Amino acid sequence: MIILGMMQVAKKVPFDDPNVLNGVRAMYVLSNVIILSLYMYVSGQITKKNGKQENRMRGGRTTFADFGNEWDRPHNNEVS
Repeated sequence: MIILGMMQVAKKVPFDDPNVLNGVRAMYVLSNVIILSLYMYVSGQITKKNGKQENRMRGGRTTFADFGNEWDRPHNNEVS
């Protein structure tokens, strides 16, 4: 829906005018700078907290081998 709306807006913007074209280019560069700075901030926050918090699981240790295929194990209502 957003893309369709932006296509309709783009039809009405006079891209032949150099001032309008340079303004659109500047907004594009500014949006990319904002996205990059947001990515760098979030990435920095994640790496700053990385390794400081201990991950715990309830019920003791488990490995991925404990989670095998559910069809390999008998279910409670089956007779073994």
